[in-house]
Amino acid sequence: MGSPILVTGAAGTIGHAVCELLIGRGCKVRALVRGEDARSAKLAERGVEVVVGDLLDLHAMHRAIEGCDRGYFGMTSRLCISRRRSNPPRSRSITKSARS
Repeated sequence: MGSPILVTGAAGTIGHAVCELLIGRGCKVRALVRGEDARSAKLAERGVEVVVGDLLDLHAMHRAIEGCDRGYFGMTSRLCISRRRSNPPRSRSITKSARS
């Protein structure tokens, strides 16, 4: 099975679908979610390792990315569009964690 694949935004619509696809392919999945809820519980029941944290929390990102060789970075753009800006802080956080 190898090292886990990190999926951020795993409790969201797209992240959850990515997790389901990876599970279906027999991959070991680690899901980063903002909080525990029904969707994260469902992932855990399917054998996914769930890590609670935020992309802006560098320590949480280190925990989530440790031991992963690959990852899928997904986040909502709704908040970003409403504020008329991109989301560079979250992008930088995952990049810093991956380099560490």
